[in-house]
Formats: sequence, C-alpha cells, structure tokens
Amino acid sequence: MSGCVLRRKPNGKLEKVKVSNPLLNEKGRQEILMIIRKRVDQIIHSTSILDMAFVREEIFYFNINLINLISQNAEAWEFDVSHFNEFIDSLVVAVECIYRKALNGVFLNRIFGIPIEVQKERKWIPS
Repeated sequence: MSGCVLRRKPNGKLEKVKVSNPLLNEKGRQEILMIIRKRVDQIIHSTSILDMAFVREEIFYFNINLINLISQNAEAWEFDVSHFNEFIDSLVVAVECIYRKALNGVFLNRIFGIPIEVQKERKWIPS
C-alpha cells in the first residue's frame, strides 16, 4: 500500500525499498489496516462458530464493505484508482488466507484434540 517492500540487508537489518508510488496516503493505510485487524481478531477469537460456510459469508461481506469503504474515501485517501481491482483482490485474498488458517486449526483440534492455545494478557500488578 505504501509503495515500499522490506528487504533484508546482509547484516540482517531490514530496510524499506521504494518499488512504486504509494496507492493511498497514510490515513487510508491506517484505516484499512485497522479494519483488517478488527476482522481478523474477531474471527480468530470466535473459532467455535468457524466453518467453511461462515468463512465464505465473511469474505463476501468483507469484499463488499471494502469496495464501499474505498469508493467513498478514495479522494480523501488520495487513492490511485487505476489499481482498484487489484488492490481489493489482494486484501480479500490475504484475509481469506488468515480465515482458512484459523479454520484448519479448528479442524486439527476436532480431529486430534489438539488444544488451540490462546495467550492470556499478563497483568503486571504487584502481588
């Protein structure tokens, strides 16, 4: 989205390398990432209702909502509309991959009884 990729230098550090012009401004990138983060968190924490029909439905509505969101905010986000279809498809496929990974985790749990570990937040309250 920002027109940069991360490359690892020989010393192991990461550097940003510009490969194209940004597709949208920083505000647009942050809002899209926030929406994706909320959706992904929601699906991972609701694994009890996760099945393929649910994944398909979620992806369908995510796709529609993303199209509407970008269409309404394209001007404010300085969105490069020549990449509209490719941009939508890339984001939807990325979210679908995350959903499918969560679904595979649920299947493994059902088949082998492997518990899905949920990390609990640590509270740093002195006792």
